[in-house]
Amino acid sequence: MFLSWRRKARHFQGPVAPPAGLLAGPNSKDYSPASLGALICRRSAGVELRTLDSIVSHFGRAKAQGFFGSAARPWPAIALLVLVCIMALLLRLEKIESSMPYPRGVNEFVITEPAKRILQTGDFHPGTFRYPSLPTYIATGAMALGFIRAAADQELRAVQEIGNVYYPYYSVPTVVGTARQVYALLSVLAIAAAGVAAYSIVPRPSALVLPPLALSLSPYFFEMSWRYLNVDIVGASLVGIGMAAMMRGITRPNISPIVWIATVPAICTGLAAASKYTYGLLVVSVCFAIVLFVPRQRRAAALAIAGATVAASFIVAFPYALLDLPKFLNGLAFEVTHYATGHVGQDGEAGLPKLAFYGSHLMRDFGLVALGTAFVGLAWIGRSDWRKLVVFLSFPVLLLAILSTRRVEFFRNVLPLLPFIAIAVAAGIVALSQWARAFFASGSRFRVLVTAAVPPVLFVTSLHVPLASFPDQWAPVRESRREAVEWIVQNIPRDRTLIIPVELELRTSELEEEGFAVVLRPFKRLYTQGAYRKAAEAIEGPAVFLVPKWRADPRFPDGELARRLDNAASRATMDLRSFEGGMLKVNYPRTVTEGNPAIAIAELKPSHKGLLPSSS
Repeated sequence: MFLSWRRKARHFQGPVAPPAGLLAGPNSKDYSPASLGALICRRSAGVELRTLDSIVSHFGRAKAQGFFGSAARPWPAIALLVLVCIMALLLRLEKIESSMPYPRGVNEFVITEPAKRILQTGDFHPGTFRYPSLPTYIATGAMALGFIRAAADQELRAVQEIGNVYYPYYSVPTVVGTARQVYALLSVLAIAAAGVAAYSIVPRPSALVLPPLALSLSPYFFEMSWRYLNVDIVGASLVGIGMAAMMRGITRPNISPIVWIATVPAICTGLAAASKYTYGLLVVSVCFAIVLFVPRQRRAAALAIAGATVAASFIVAFPYALLDLPKFLNGLAFEVTHYATGHVGQDGEAGLPKLAFYGSHLMRDFGLVALGTAFVGLAWIGRSDWRKLVVFLSFPVLLLAILSTRRVEFFRNVLPLLPFIAIAVAAGIVALSQWARAFFASGSRFRVLVTAAVPPVLFVTSLHVPLASFPDQWAPVRESRREAVEWIVQNIPRDRTLIIPVELELRTSELEEEGFAVVLRPFKRLYTQGAYRKAAEAIEGPAVFLVPKWRADPRFPDGELARRLDNAASRATMDLRSFEGGMLKVNYPRTVTEGNPAIAIAELKPSHKGLLPSSS
């Protein structure tokens, strides 16, 4: 018996091949001591036993189970990811609701006007090709849903009654508001995709949660996800989903690479290009993923499938690129020329100054420490698998390289890079946490404390800049015009005539329903005290003014007019109630560009009232 035991035990002394016929099945090349010992016992006893390595693995997972769960079963992390996404969506929906009925983005008409025309005419031609049409089609579907919602509330009965979907205000807020809610949902999908992509790159449960948290904290990403309909948030969401699918495919050898590396990311690439032309650069990442991770015998087929899928998805989402090819080419040429020659107030020297421009905005959004942590994360990813780093960085590097050669500079052009930065920051936090744990000996009394404290400390330290601005996300959106209307209804007698600036773009229907007489005047002409007096004398009875606060953009002429307008108002009127906000831009074609203008409810000073009765 002793000799028999020695014969069985000798297989535990190193990677020596077992006797022929001892192992069978797909695991016949597993020579680990635990597996061999279990299989020998099973052969000798003839009883189906659980292998020792599965038992060891079970207890190892139980021991490694942390707050976020294990790498194999990250259910707590998945629950936290869902919670983060739900909270992010609720914050965006609250912001949208509290900003109604006033638009907050001067470029929103690029989407809303064609969408309204499609709903009213049934003609799906986008009308313009400066931007691709997928964001418009998404908005069209969402506005159709908003129209049904508004009809259910008896706000309108026909699509011809939709009215304004742009400045000065939405005639039926539910219509455009629904589209903005759908766009907010797309931004939350980008947040979730960041977690999935990071978990595929860094197989740690915390990687499911840290990138969504970091991206949710980004002030600029948050602003672009609710403030107005824009093509960039659609494209950023599709780029993020495509990268998540790609990373899932290259790290899961048990799933089809043709589907998850070549097909799904290619679909997202075509749709991203159909949202904004430059976002089609994601195709480079798809090609790198195929070349580096797909088996050689299937590589050519995967590249062909990816190319055909990108083209097909682009055409499906943007059919008039073929159906109206001349206009498509002209629109594309216009954008290329526009970015090469410059944009008034938004251009600068190409090259390093352009990279400095985007870098400064990224630093303002995330902070210097977060960017440093991101570089640590990139180095850690590259050390573990340089191929993943190549796939991950190819799109951001190429997008920045192309934009740096153009004169036009808008930070929104690099909006898809924010999820990449959030993923890199999360990888850096995980790497630094592991190094901090390794720094302490296994028997150190502080090891448990360090293990628990290092990740949250690194998270707060790295993201202290966006964390400082996070309370703004909870605060409701102020809209001074709505507050002014509410104050007037509660405090001003109905016999007063309200003189309101046309430049204020105030929705007067509620005041008129309350019985007020409303007179609209261009206040850019009221640059003297006498002009206010004449405006009051032109009406019957006492008057109350809504006086805007002016400022000028120094990049444009006529800046002196703002000072004259403010001086005339301060000398001729006295405030009854003022509302803080942004100054009206006197030298802009549209003076209220971002909502919440600074205004005052005022009446003429006694020396200017003449025979008019005093307001109480």
